[in-house]
Amino acid sequence: MRDNRHSGYWICCVCLLLWLIPLGTCAGQQAGPVVIPVDADSGPGSPLRVSGHVSFLETLAASEVTSFRSEDISARNISNKPILLIVSSLDVAGPRSSGAAFDLVVDYFFKEKSMLPGQDEVLLRRPFGESYTTEPFRTAASRERPPKAQFHLRFVQFSDGSTFGDPSAATKWLGRRESALASLKKLRQAYDEGGETALSRALDEDLTATQLMSIWEEIRGLQRADGPRAVVAFIDGSLAAALEHEAALDRHR
Repeated sequence: MRDNRHSGYWICCVCLLLWLIPLGTCAGQQAGPVVIPVDADSGPGSPLRVSGHVSFLETLAASEVTSFRSEDISARNISNKPILLIVSSLDVAGPRSSGAAFDLVVDYFFKEKSMLPGQDEVLLRRPFGESYTTEPFRTAASRERPPKAQFHLRFVQFSDGSTFGDPSAATKWLGRRESALASLKKLRQAYDEGGETALSRALDEDLTATQLMSIWEEIRGLQRADGPRAVVAFIDGSLAAALEHEAALDRHR
């Protein structure tokens, strides 16, 4: 029995290694990850200094290219004011894939503290396996295309209400902030009127809570791990922080 288990272990290791090696290696294609630094376009006078890298691991099979990505991107507040909201985007493409573009947004509105001067914030950190794309491998010319990882800072809102960048880039996110605030108040009212059962029902029925916002991920995690009372404590803390930030913004308007 010991010999059989030992053999099975090594068979699994070999299979995993074979999966990680791109299928086109024998044809002279790259076998290891391609790592490139982030090209940060933040604009003159940017309040952020952005750094990091994106890694690509691509495989070819059946006329398709699958591109696995790993990202590690951080920003430092190099201004002299606390930051309340960051709206940015990342445009990435591997050596053989067409890539993707997506938003990177950090909102401190529901947190006790803003992003203070000199503070670092992780904008995106994902290991291999969490994000990948599969698409047709179109032409031979795409084999040698340089990979890219371009960061664009769109908008920053400071805790005193002043801004940097294009305000229109923040319209959607400021709207989601208002919707989240209304939903948190609704959840708290449900708990006050009907207790834990009403809170759970209200959270399940709230369509806003299905949006991909970090605050709802935290609430769902607390609900699963610690139950409704932990959710209520989190809601109370989030509402207190939001009302404090809202009052500070009103004072500077």
